[in-house]
Amino acid sequence: TYPQRQFILIGDNGQKDPQIYHQIQREFPAQVKGILIHNVQDQKTETFADQLLFDQASEAAEFAHKQGWISAKDVQSVKNAQ
Repeated sequence: TYPQRQFILIGDNGQKDPQIYHQIQREFPAQVKGILIHNVQDQKTETFADQLLFDQASEAAEFAHKQGWISAKDVQSVKNAQ
């Protein structure tokens, strides 16, 4: 629907988000800037090399900042909210 837009996909490993998001990225590589997967299970589950598996929101925020997606101020706001 929006071929000029780019997206950051955020999900969790409770069901099939890693697999679904991987497929979306394969179909639309120019549109998917990144994939962040929240680890909601007690154990690490399969993710793909192009995905960040994170336990805390601050980890995802720091990664997003390193990618230039959010500001340092935004990272601090996430940390303050935890």
